[in-house]
Amino acid sequence: MRNAPSRIERARQRAGGAKRALAIASAVAFMAGLLLVRTSHPGKAATKASSASKATSTSTAESTDSGSLNLGSGSITPAAVTSTPQAPVQVQVQTHVS
Repeated sequence: MRNAPSRIERARQRAGGAKRALAIASAVAFMAGLLLVRTSHPGKAATKASSASKATSTSTAESTDSGSLNLGSGSITPAAVTSTPQAPVQVQVQTHVS
């Protein structure tokens, strides 16, 4: 006949159960967060059907008869940067400690 588990053993069992429950809850929350981020990504705003048809029409319009890709004559312009002048910084170094 086995004796009833001690208080310490029961506490260890409860702690083990709590750790498992916390691990499961953390995994579920992590997956829910990933799903939320994936669905709220700005690139996913368009419907799948419309984005697929746009991709098909774009790729056919950009390809030439020889099968090479025509990238067009795009241009890159820098963003307008407005900067306020800053006052000069004066650094003071203390060379002797009294």
